[in-house]
Amino acid sequence: FLRHLNSWIEKNPAETGVNWISNLEIALRLISWTFALAFFKNYQGFAPALFYRFIKSFLEQSRHLEKDLEFSRRLMPNNHLIGDATGLFALALNFPEFEGSDKRLQFAEEILNKEALKQFYPDGGNWERSTSYQAFALNLYLYYLRLSELNERAVPSEVKQRLYAGFKFMEALLNDQGRVFVLGDADDSMVFALSGFALNDFRGALAVASTLFKEASLCPEMNRLPEEL
Repeated sequence: FLRHLNSWIEKNPAETGVNWISNLEIALRLISWTFALAFFKNYQGFAPALFYRFIKSFLEQSRHLEKDLEFSRRLMPNNHLIGDATGLFALALNFPEFEGSDKRLQFAEEILNKEALKQFYPDGGNWERSTSYQAFALNLYLYYLRLSELNERAVPSEVKQRLYAGFKFMEALLNDQGRVFVLGDADDSMVFALSGFALNDFRGALAVASTLFKEASLCPEMNRLPEEL
C-alpha cells in the first residue's frame, strides 16, 4: 500500500493530470484513503515524510472538491453530487484540524440531506431510474449515516425515513440469489466492497442498513451472510 501511495502522489501532483479531472473520482479516493489511514496510521513503516505527503495530498484534494463542487451541483446533480459531498464529509470529519473543516462539514451535510429528499421518492425509488445508480447512492449514504452515528452528528428524521424507503425499495427487487435485476443505466460503480458478492448483489448493503436502522426485515438472510458483515 505504501509503495502505491507514494507512487500515486509522486505521479499526480496537485491539479495536474487526468486523476484531477473527475470530482467523483477524487471523492471516492478520499473515502478509500480514510479507510486506509485507519489501518496504516500506526504502522511503524509509515515514514514521517510519506505521512506528511499523504496528509498534504488529502488537503489538496479536499480543497479541489470544495472549490469545484458547484460544477456538480449545476451540471451533475445526481449520484455524482452525492458522492462528491460524501467525500467532502468524510474528509472534514476525519480531519477536523484542517482549516475550514467545520465549514466543509456543514456544507457537505446540507447537500447530503437535501439530495436524499430530492433524489429519492417517498416510495424509495431513485429519480435516475437505475438500480445500479440507486445501489451506488445508497452505499454512499450508508457511509454518511454510519460516520454521523459514530461522531454523534444528528441526521434529520425525514432524511433517515427517505433512505430507509430506498433500502426497502431495493430489498423488494431482490431475486432468490440476493441480486437486483439491472434496470436503466449502469456502469458497475462501487463505493466499497462489503463482501465478495457480485456487483448487483445488494445483500451486503442491506445487512449494514438493517443494523443502522435496527430493522431485521431489511435483510432476512442475515444469518447466511459472511461473518464480517
